[in-house]
Amino acid sequence: LPLIACERSAGAEEILQDIQQQTAKFAAASVSMGAVGEDLVLPRWFAGEWACAGELFKVESGPLGTIALAKTLPGVPDALLASNRAVGTDAGDLRARRRWSETQRLAPGGSPGAVEDPSG
Repeated sequence: LPLIACERSAGAEEILQDIQQQTAKFAAASVSMGAVGEDLVLPRWFAGEWACAGELFKVESGPLGTIALAKTLPGVPDALLASNRAVGTDAGDLRARRRWSETQRLAPGGSPGAVEDPSG
């Protein structure tokens, strides 16, 4: 991506946001294609069974996020509190086997890719 320098003035914030969005799109396009997990298409070499690990390192909601979620979903404040307590503990660790299958759907670069097998 080209480096763009500009002074902060009227409209500069919009330009900065546009640059950040374009950078994020470019970075994501080189790894996968799709907006949600079910739509992700990874490069074909990803096909196979993988051991995956993850760690919860932060739980955060926006200024009104907890209130908005609590109005929509019962138990959200308790769930967020439990998630916060899991940070840095075994409860915040995830280990799983995942399987990706070959597909004719296009991966980044335009060649057939791999998609996650929903059965595991």
